[in-house]
Amino acid sequence: PKNIKTLVSGYYKNCTKLQKIIFEGNQISTIPSSFCEGCTNLETIEIPSSVKEIGQKAFLGCSNLKNFNLSNVHTIHLAAFQGCGFEAIDLSGVSFIEPYVFKENAKLVDVVIGSSITSIPKGLFEKCKSLTSIDIPISPSAAILPAFLAAVARPFSLKNSIAFSLSPSVSVRAFLQSIIPQP
Repeated sequence: PKNIKTLVSGYYKNCTKLQKIIFEGNQISTIPSSFCEGCTNLETIEIPSSVKEIGQKAFLGCSNLKNFNLSNVHTIHLAAFQGCGFEAIDLSGVSFIEPYVFKENAKLVDVVIGSSITSIPKGLFEKCKSLTSIDIPISPSAAILPAFLAAVARPFSLKNSIAFSLSPSVSVRAFLQSIIPQP
């Protein structure tokens, strides 16, 4: 679509033949709720840099959507990318994120979380079975360490460990105690 300023909620919902969307010359600031929900064959979406917000369930169930440029996005709402096929996500520019956004992204391996996120919501990476690397620039004032286990919501083991990059101000011992299940 060309020269669009506003998108309609649910516009492409359950359009299973849709494979690619390219927005050209648009001044869209928000991708609304359920915009492409259930578009199981959607592989690519190119959004303009003007998009700052992704609505709830916007791409829920788009299991073939493998990447999405989130570099200019600041806000991601509830379950926006639940059940997608992402392998890596860079949330460096995101400052607000709601629960279950990446739930059930079974192929998700790498995540980068920016310093502007001060808390990780419930179930953010729940059932992300392949998750092995998370880069979190945390400071002691950030309230994300205790919430992290609830966000991932899966047991850890040496076989399926997660590598973290932490800032020097974080106590590694306290961090590990917050994520490793106690007997």
